Amino acid sequence: MKTGILAVAGLCWVVLQPCQAETPAGWDLLKISTGKEYRSVKVSAVEPDGLRITHADGVARVPYEQLPAEIREAFAFDPAKAELARVTRAKATADGKRELREKMQLQSEERKSQQRLENLEWVNRSLRVHQVLPDGALVCYKHNEGGAPGAAARAVGALVGGRAAAAEPAWTDYSTPLYVEGVKEKVAEGDVIRGMTARDGVKEIDGRTLQRWISRPN
Repeated sequence: MKTGILAVAGLCWVVLQPCQAETPAGWDLLKISTGKEYRSVKVSAVEPDGLRITHADGVARVPYEQLPAEIREAFAFDPAKAELARVTRAKATADGKRELREKMQLQSEERKSQQRLENLEWVNRSLRVHQVLPDGALVCYKHNEGGAPGAAARAVGALVGGRAAAAEPAWTDYSTPLYVEGVKEKVAEGDVIRGMTARDGVKEIDGRTLQRWISRPN
């Protein structure tokens, strides 16, 4: 008797449980509202506004509006969620395109800048620092470090008595201040710096027009 009661109770428990409807995983034939047909269809992804599918001829994305009513119901498509998904996707696509354009423009400008630098005439020069500007640029003067005379001076010295010509003294040309950009090392006023520099236009500073020189990047 007890066994019979348990069996009935068990049967009632099964009958009272709600059935979970499973969404279809695919179809032999899927015909959408545009008239297009897909064969051997499998659902690869469910999105808020449609299905991504694989089929006999490749892959496709089908908006939910084009699906048969029973399929829309099976996947519980919500028009409001679908519209939100589309707006979000459109914004992401627009942002991505804008970022790509900006990246390509930056790369183009960098290439042009590099090409311009390569075309400048670079000279190994010594400069005496006159002023360190707030932006890190320098006001400098051309500096000659002196040292041994050249071959012509030695030849003249030999002709006038065989004495060795005196070494050339160091000196700074204070006649023309130069605006110098791109010096990486830390310097102070009065320091002498050396390196490859090139003239690159002019710079307006403190009401003066100075030659603009740039230090060659490493």
